[in-house]
Amino acid sequence: MKYSQKIIWFLFSLFIMSLIVGLIGLISINSSFADQDQVTFSDPDGDLLLGTYLPGTQPYGVILLEGFGSDQIAMKPAASIFRTTGAHIFSFDFSGHGRSPGALSFDNAATDRLANQVVAAKEQLKSLSGLKEEQILYFGHSLGARVALQAAVLDPAPPNALVLLG
Repeated sequence: MKYSQKIIWFLFSLFIMSLIVGLIGLISINSSFADQDQVTFSDPDGDLLLGTYLPGTQPYGVILLEGFGSDQIAMKPAASIFRTTGAHIFSFDFSGHGRSPGALSFDNAATDRLANQVVAAKEQLKSLSGLKEEQILYFGHSLGARVALQAAVLDPAPPNALVLLG
């Protein structure tokens, strides 16, 4: 076998091994979400929102907020990390994102609208988990980080903490 053929064979084998390891990782992440509940709720404007609740074992919860044009699935790695700590986890798709119907254009008024959706999501998490406001934090990525800040300002009982990723 020529040297170049050995390199090609080695790279192909490396690719296959990486693919297998990646699939095993995806399967293991998804298996930790077997007890999730699909949730449907409305925001103050009556827009339908679709979310996911993962019950926890500890007295705190996290609301995961996605980036612009993204969905709950993009937040699964963060959910997996919080899951290992025993947190109650709630994620949802903003209007016009993921599985939630509707449309969204990006402006400051839309940020207020999304912030109100976060406050509605917090009420859902409290109802499902029995947690109090001071036991809940917001974890936002990109647009979700901006909306988390706005929600903390607009909410009469803001979350105990914010985790914001640019």
